[in-house]
Amino acid sequence: MRMLRELLPPVPEYPRAFDLLVVDEVHTCAQSGTGKYAVDSQRTRAVKLLAPHCEHRLFLSATPHNGYLESFTALLELLDDHRFARGIKPSEEQLRRVMVRRMKSDLPPLWNGKPRFPRRVPHALEVEYSDAMREAYAKLTEYARSRRDGQGNGKAGHTAADFVTTLLKKRFLSSPKAFAETISTHLKTMTTRQTEPAEEPAPSVRVLRPLIDGIEEAEDALF
Repeated sequence: MRMLRELLPPVPEYPRAFDLLVVDEVHTCAQSGTGKYAVDSQRTRAVKLLAPHCEHRLFLSATPHNGYLESFTALLELLDDHRFARGIKPSEEQLRRVMVRRMKSDLPPLWNGKPRFPRRVPHALEVEYSDAMREAYAKLTEYARSRRDGQGNGKAGHTAADFVTTLLKKRFLSSPKAFAETISTHLKTMTTRQTEPAEEPAPSVRVLRPLIDGIEEAEDALF
């Protein structure tokens, strides 16, 4: 951020400092969170700082947005702040002017008439889990439940507990090695950290929710 501020003019000038801003995987720049409490990430702030200094903007993504109006419209506002405003639902006509959704089926065939991509026929595969693995996951689920119950009825406390257990469950389903490393670090943290004062408030939901979303995005990128 500091580098950008030093590079860019104090205010946007014309002609713009850059001709074109291209942001790939732009869904990672969308604000995390729900409703009116979407939180700007470092990526969001970087694009917001840079965009006014670019004459044209091209945002690319193959991942659907998170479904929240506030987050989606904030991303559209970065693309064109004259046509879109954060929190205001755009019309279909507005979206057609700036958004192109292209499916594999929309692409023309190759020169010889063959399709560009093979036709996929999804079907379910049954996976056999050992008794040891089922027992381990049951214990992990019970641990997650006990952490949540220990936080009372506070939403922030539940989110804090979910942050840890979401990470543990994803690592468990990812690979034994990943889970072993993560659970080892978690146990070490739990047994060596100093006891926090009872009156200390739980971390804010606005802080923890983006972290949980980040875990999910990082895990999805592995597969």
